[in-house]
Amino acid sequence: MHMDRIHFDVVFSALEEITENGVLRSSDRLISVICEKIDIPRGDKETTEILLHPHVIRAFAESSYLEQIFEGNDPTGEEEKKFLNLIGYKPPSEELIRIRRFRSIGGRYPAQDFRTEDGTYGLIDFEPFLMTRNPIDWQKEDFGAELGSMTRGEIKLLASLMFSLFAGGPYLYFQFSDHVYDLPVDLILSVEDNLSTISLRRVKTVTQILDRIKPPSQGWFELTHDPGGRYEFSGHEHDFDRLDKLNSAFDLSNDLALRTAFLMIKAASLWTTGGRVFSENALADLLFGLEGCLHLVHQRFNPGANFEVQPTFDHIDLTFPHFPGYVGILQDAYDKRIQIVHPENRIDSSWIPNLWAEDFYDNFGLGSDLFYYALTGDILPESP
Repeated sequence: MHMDRIHFDVVFSALEEITENGVLRSSDRLISVICEKIDIPRGDKETTEILLHPHVIRAFAESSYLEQIFEGNDPTGEEEKKFLNLIGYKPPSEELIRIRRFRSIGGRYPAQDFRTEDGTYGLIDFEPFLMTRNPIDWQKEDFGAELGSMTRGEIKLLASLMFSLFAGGPYLYFQFSDHVYDLPVDLILSVEDNLSTISLRRVKTVTQILDRIKPPSQGWFELTHDPGGRYEFSGHEHDFDRLDKLNSAFDLSNDLALRTAFLMIKAASLWTTGGRVFSENALADLLFGLEGCLHLVHQRFNPGANFEVQPTFDHIDLTFPHFPGYVGILQDAYDKRIQIVHPENRIDSSWIPNLWAEDFYDNFGLGSDLFYYALTGDILPESP
């Protein structure tokens, strides 16, 4: 590993010290090395504090090492092996803060901040950010799932934002990127803080520093958050009582609610991706999610019982008398689901399913209404 010797010694000593003691006693030389390498001014007290956090120092050391590898300078020697072990050391932690950024293209985002103790959605310089506090055990659920392996907390917060506006929809479209940061809690929050009091300015500083530290992509595909892109925001304002009610009612141990919300969030994302290139996939995920909504409704009026379709339809008819066509839409949705899954059916058999935009909007609006009702027991008002 042919790193500049002075540079190497400074980073190596800092890694040894933070691994052994958790803090640095002397930092001026390290700050100078990092600021010079990532081309930033030394900055204020907060920036210096962030640069000297063990997570940031390890990220900087790992980036420097990877740059050397990509240049063909393979590591040799015991010193460099120890260097790699120090990079890979992760102190014990029960929680992580996840910061998620979004793409502007095809997205439509809430224009208002929403803060809870465990999750916050906020705008930083007109860019939407999602911040959630997640137990470390949830990382074990990351099996390479779609949408950047969302955590339970992220699904809960996104679903609360998406399904609490008004009847119908979708009113929001979240477009996901690969820019996800899983960070130690103390890098983002002070001891007395939670995510309801998070400093968005600090979040921006941390993400900017980590983006500069990260080595350039070396050929693999990345779905970036398109910095500088112009984000579109919804003209509908949230009623925070409704939003908070859905968020409070969403049980993170309810796998059916999590899966249903995930499918519907993904359906909306696919619908506005690439000029309807994935419209068939969007509708398929939506119809699977709609089926989950029916099961959730059944759990509300008949908890613990095996699912039955007709009693669920009857309950929806009684609960939503102002939307008398809901059961008809549900019956049509079942036929449409058969068309998408396989062409050998009793309805318009074809290898290309006959799909219309109304199939998506009608079923998504219905699904949103049913999801909100199933979790809260309330009915969403119509859009003004």
